[in-house]
Amino acid sequence: MTLLLQLSHEMALRILPVLVVLGSLMVIGTVGNALVVYIFVWRMKVTNQNYLFAWLGILDLISCTVGIPSEIADICLYYAYENVVACKIMRFCLTVPPVASVSVLLVIAVDRYRRVCKPLHVQLHMQHAKVGVAIALVIALVFALPALSIYGRRSIDTRINGVSGFDCSVQDKYQGRLYPLLYEMIFGVAFVSYATSLVVMYGRIWCETRRHRQYLARHSFSMAPLSSSPTTGDRDSDLPPDDNLPDEADDDRGRDRSSSQAEVYTRIRRSLRAQKMTVVALAVTLVFILSYLPHLSLIMIRTTIQHFDSGLSTSGLVAYNIFLRSYFVNSVANVFVYSFMNKEFKDHCKVIVKRTFGCFSRSNPAQQSYRT
Repeated sequence: MTLLLQLSHEMALRILPVLVVLGSLMVIGTVGNALVVYIFVWRMKVTNQNYLFAWLGILDLISCTVGIPSEIADICLYYAYENVVACKIMRFCLTVPPVASVSVLLVIAVDRYRRVCKPLHVQLHMQHAKVGVAIALVIALVFALPALSIYGRRSIDTRINGVSGFDCSVQDKYQGRLYPLLYEMIFGVAFVSYATSLVVMYGRIWCETRRHRQYLARHSFSMAPLSSSPTTGDRDSDLPPDDNLPDEADDDRGRDRSSSQAEVYTRIRRSLRAQKMTVVALAVTLVFILSYLPHLSLIMIRTTIQHFDSGLSTSGLVAYNIFLRSYFVNSVANVFVYSFMNKEFKDHCKVIVKRTFGCFSRSNPAQQSYRT
């Protein structure tokens, strides 16, 4: 065992960039997602989308505080991972957050689709959002249960002839069997189905938003001249005072024009707000899909080709281990998506940062004066 630990230490140093990347993602993701949960739960208005974004933050926080440290331990024990129970629990915990996240993203897409494409139909309410999250968690648990059976201790070759190590992967008894391959294929089909549904819905949303924007542009342009039409007061100044006053029909027309303008401008503001919310949801969805693709592809390859990673060079091992955990990028990237694309979230972040550094700056002079 001492020899396996020594070999594991050498391998960890060999692929040190992987540990650096994972450590950076863990720190940034933990702080960022804690901020996401705090702001969306306690600082922003309670809406369906904010509630669902808060749950995405919770799932990402679990990935950063449980998933990434588990993967770091797996790398540090590259040839000496013998705790089968810990391995099964780790794989189970690593499966739940991404599956639940993509299901929550589907609920967000349905909410945006109904609000933009079917505004006159029944909309999702908070109760629907809560039920959607509950269903997402149940689906994630169902998908994660087979991991308790499939994953465990796998024998792997070391650089020393005749010495084999152990890592946390598909168990030896399932190597080359149909069961793990079928499990990964179901994962792949589910991912493609989810991704296709999301792309179709956001495609419909984009088309409807474009059509609605063109409609508002035409009507807002046609309403503009009404507010700048010339008055006839100077031309009719020689009329009697009573004739100079507008009649009731003119008053009605003026009120109708004003109300029409107000309605158009209100619809424009609502449309712009809806577009911004939809863009944020779309960006989060695209980040998830793009970050999950490398991981899923390598899992399929590793399941199909036994000991795929055994003969890789150092650079190949580094790339393999980074892309194998590419889905962790999603857990960190969402923080930046909200920061750049959600003004309200960004404003709350600025306030928190100012207050935090303000406390530090106020405490330092006191400490200095106390010391002197």
